Amino acid sequence: RDLSFYSLCEHHLLPFFGTVDLLYVPRNGQVAGFSSLAKVVETLARRPQIQERLTQQIAQAIYQALAPEGVLVQVQAQHLCLSMRGERKHGARVATRTVLGQLEERHLQLLAHAGRSR
Repeated sequence: RDLSFYSLCEHHLLPFFGTVDLLYVPRNGQVAGFSSLAKVVETLARRPQIQERLTQQIAQAIYQALAPEGVLVQVQAQHLCLSMRGERKHGARVATRTVLGQLEERHLQLLAHAGRSR
């Protein structure tokens, strides 16, 4: 939870930064150390890109490397392109989420339930 990262928006060439929350369900006891997960985030964030792709790439990397039953990755970030251009939404945070495997069905059930309770 709260793995910090810094990246560069490929559209505007301005920084975006924030945190990554990771959840995975190990299969056959295969787990990764925290430093390994942090390294995945750091490596993928190093290149210019968009937040949506970064979120997907982190989830896919964990899913392929560990073959867990499920993975959930949520990225929350502040984009300087939002703060400095256009609407100038200082401090606005953008959240993206990717869910794979067994957690995908459970995630959809939770979202459906949350929608019905409103």
